[in-house]
Amino acid sequence: MMNWCFWSFGCSKSPITTANSASDTAKLSTQGATIFEMRCSVCHGREGKGDGPASRNAAIPPRDLTDSNWQQSVSDEQIGKVIRNGGPVIGKSPVMPPNPDLTDIQVQALSQFIRTLGKINRYNGTTSSVPNRSIHPNAIFHAQKILAISDFT
Repeated sequence: MMNWCFWSFGCSKSPITTANSASDTAKLSTQGATIFEMRCSVCHGREGKGDGPASRNAAIPPRDLTDSNWQQSVSDEQIGKVIRNGGPVIGKSPVMPPNPDLTDIQVQALSQFIRTLGKINRYNGTTSSVPNRSIHPNAIFHAQKILAISDFT
């Protein structure tokens, strides 16, 4: 423990656990899909395209999370920062609320799921045509599960 404190220059917080196996990745995908369904889909829509029921009257439309240009332009760290602190923290929409109650693992899971939205929509929910990439089957299953949910109206 002392070596860890020396190298990290502090001991106030334990290191964040990351997905190191297929099992961990599947658990994060499941958790991220659940969080997205409960907190994000009302604005971002079930597919993440920014077309949720709450977006209909929004002065500033929610981000289309499936947009490949956006997916390539933003880092995982930026996604996590917006999830945790809201849009205004990086000069984006003041309508995007902060989620300070989410744990670091939950933010990581949600970020990972948001990344799968771009891949799933880009490749029509299949992994066979994905060049040099793989999408965990659980990510596809949970994204399709979200698509099957009826509108919130």
